[in-house]
Amino acid sequence: REVSRYLAKLSSAWTVQGRLHDLALILGTSYKAPAGEDPFDVLYRFYRYLNVSHVLLYCDVEVRLKVVTEAAFVDLGLLTEGEAAVLEPAGFEKRNVVLGWIADLFFTQVSRGAIDQHAISLFMNQLCQLRGAGGTLLVLDENFPPNTMTAMLHLVVDILLILLAF
Repeated sequence: REVSRYLAKLSSAWTVQGRLHDLALILGTSYKAPAGEDPFDVLYRFYRYLNVSHVLLYCDVEVRLKVVTEAAFVDLGLLTEGEAAVLEPAGFEKRNVVLGWIADLFFTQVSRGAIDQHAISLFMNQLCQLRGAGGTLLVLDENFPPNTMTAMLHLVVDILLILLAF
């Protein structure tokens, strides 16, 4: 059972990684900066948001990452102070807020003509799959309680059996 839980988490983590790579490929190949604009500005914003969404997912999964704050993202250059201020009160929905920013930035570029409309379906499919894969990773601990729970239940049953003997 523990091996199954580990493999499910690993598979889900690989799916998250794959969707992030897919989104980066779609964005990197479909974005064409309008004349006179530096493509780095918009692509770096996508990069920042993809990385923040990735880290936020693992902040919800891994106890040791729960100390990561919006200020840390600002210090790393992954969020502006304004973005951090918007994200801070979002609570458990921070990752979904950032995914919304990614979608908003994408559609802004589509409306500007910097991304062809043919990329919309593919992009949204991958973005939704990323959100779903992240959700799967988050609920795996709920579906598979830790092995300590099983051990404690065995201990309680053993104690009851011993007490019944008296």
